[in-house]
Amino acid sequence: MPDPQSTDPWLLLLEGVLDWPFLLFIIIIFSSLFFRQQLGGLLSRGDIAIDWGTGNIRLRDLSEKVDQEVDPVREELEALKQAVDALERQAGSRSLEEEPAASTASSPDETERRLEEALASPKFKWRSIPRLAQMAAVSESAVRHVLSANPEVVFSADKAGNQLAGLRGRVRPGSE
Repeated sequence: MPDPQSTDPWLLLLEGVLDWPFLLFIIIIFSSLFFRQQLGGLLSRGDIAIDWGTGNIRLRDLSEKVDQEVDPVREELEALKQAVDALERQAGSRSLEEEPAASTASSPDETERRLEEALASPKFKWRSIPRLAQMAAVSESAVRHVLSANPEVVFSADKAGNQLAGLRGRVRPGSE
């Protein structure tokens, strides 16, 4: 039986080779060589799906889905910021003449122009129908009617069921 305090180089080398980090490294190398075709196929197609419970999502769709969920929240936050700014200005000057409320659209062309401007905003890919109605100073049904006549507009819904609209060139057609 060898002495535990032995400094035999072969014994030290054998102990180093049988240590777990080295063995783990060897297992990973051999596994990656053995399964290289399967791993290459999985990583090259770029279509990895993540499944949980009853839901799933593909990684390539993740960005679009996040935009679809975050843009309505971002636009509501923007509207709140504008309202707070308006209230601060109103409280500072104590006059009601400062901020003209969204005037009613004088014509269908004006409504359409306002909706197109809102949808073309670089801040958002998706806009909620209620926010578009507020921006154009028309009803939600009027917004749906005007936008449904435009072939460049795509409709979708967020997880809460709120109807969203976006321009076809800015959102992916697969997310309708």
